[in-house]
Amino acid sequence: MLSLPPLAGLVLAGGASSRMGVDKSLIEWHGKPQWMHLKELMESLGLQAFVSVAKAPSEADYFLEDLHANIGPMGGIYTAMKRHPQHAWLVVACDLPLVDREVLEWLISYRERGVSSVSCIGPGNFPEPLFSIWEPELLPVLDAKIEQKNYRLSGALEWGNALHPVCPWPEKLSNINTPDDRQKIQQNMRFNKYN
Repeated sequence: MLSLPPLAGLVLAGGASSRMGVDKSLIEWHGKPQWMHLKELMESLGLQAFVSVAKAPSEADYFLEDLHANIGPMGGIYTAMKRHPQHAWLVVACDLPLVDREVLEWLISYRERGVSSVSCIGPGNFPEPLFSIWEPELLPVLDAKIEQKNYRLSGALEWGNALHPVCPWPEKLSNINTPDDRQKIQQNMRFNKYN
């Protein structure tokens, strides 16, 4: 039986965070910047983890600077796949502060031979491209989409044999885009900590 390609982790931290007003990847949800928390969470699962950024803040080899600027999250995913084409990628956006080991292991459990991607159905009742697994065979799909200047991720995740399991913990996929979102999540985290 053929084994699956090695899985690596990718934290998407290259966005402009314009609605938030501050860099979402630097918000400290768990006592450290969110990008670092997610990277360490992935590493705790035995994955080599990388951080997608628009401009690398240091020479650390885990930062992957986008090969194509200003095309959104597709730029980060494409860069990771292009630089490490033998890997599949567990992709998590930095604006998901409630993602934990349990939900990562759950998503990874859906990987199997012949499946091109796994993106769960989240709170909005649609596939979550920024909490997903991208297998190596999707690289030519991303190449074609970039050539066509079509930077939407959802279409790429429909290619081939895509799985869309329903997340049993949709609250863990709550994202933050605005200061109001941030305040609500912080209130929920404080409430859950003491109850």
